[in-house]
Amino acid sequence: MNWKVLLIVPVWLVAAMGCKKNEGKNDLQIQLNYKIDNLPLKFDTLLYHCEAGYNYEVTRLHYYLSGFVFTMTDGTMYNHNQVYYVDARQVSTNTISLPSFPKGICNKLSFYIGIDSLKNKTDSLPATFDNINMGWPDAMGGGYHFVKLEGHYLDSAVSKGFAMHIGKNQFLVPVEINNPTITSGKLSLTMNINEWFRNPYLYDFKLHGSYSMNSDSAMQLLSANGKDVFD
Repeated sequence: MNWKVLLIVPVWLVAAMGCKKNEGKNDLQIQLNYKIDNLPLKFDTLLYHCEAGYNYEVTRLHYYLSGFVFTMTDGTMYNHNQVYYVDARQVSTNTISLPSFPKGICNKLSFYIGIDSLKNKTDSLPATFDNINMGWPDAMGGGYHFVKLEGHYLDSAVSKGFAMHIGKNQFLVPVEINNPTITSGKLSLTMNINEWFRNPYLYDFKLHGSYSMNSDSAMQLLSANGKDVFD
């Protein structure tokens, strides 16, 4: 009996070691952070100032990330096509885990803020509460909101609301980051919310609209500005 036990134990140990190796050992953890220039984001506080001259606060920031592509220095590419819903208020959604990330050095990262046209179709995502609330009206093309950035701004000391909503395939926001710093399987990405309002276009709530959903021209400006919001 003892020799059978001795034969079984090494096999079991090898199997266990194999399982551990596949349980996220090479996962890449992406941590999402938020700031407004040199200040960390705090919701519901009129602490911030945008280039168009308004003091403002953020009350909601919901968005999707998708289409991750990492280009390694050896020429290989790591693609991950899953769609991730993010609520900046919810800690649990601000960490993204990408499985089986390769060893090596990455010299370029690209991804989308939003959902590409293949997936940006009504009811294409699981019918969770969050996905349903991010739905884009069928009468306006269907699919999903890419971004919901909402809050209030002061106009001559009067508080007014704003809702920077982006949707529609033509306003998908591509992002490219050169030489991202990946250390010990972790990558930190920080969104500077002021970048939505200033680069390359100065966005003015009174001039371009404080509610963007019904305005293609407003969404076009926001989409162009969104390319540089992450670093």
